Amino acid sequence: MYQSRLELIRFRPEAVHAGGCQNSQECSFLWELAWSLSIVPRISHKTYSPVELFLFIKNLEVEGMGNGCVEASREAALASNRFYHDF
Repeated sequence: MYQSRLELIRFRPEAVHAGGCQNSQECSFLWELAWSLSIVPRISHKTYSPVELFLFIKNLEVEGMGNGCVEASREAALASNRFYHDF
């Protein structure tokens, strides 16, 4: 169980850029920053269940990223299937 959580902490999904992305480098930076500051602490905190993490990621907003990029990045992270098992 501990190992699964540790692997999830190391997981860094790439930003996915939708059509019309204004600045893919900035977009990627903002996604990485949001993931590091919003998701990783929740993964580290043992009271969050996989379902709670899944729902948090599904609704994650990233200021400065285009809506299409945020939506595509969230979908790609969740499609990794890393949030569908217990840890």
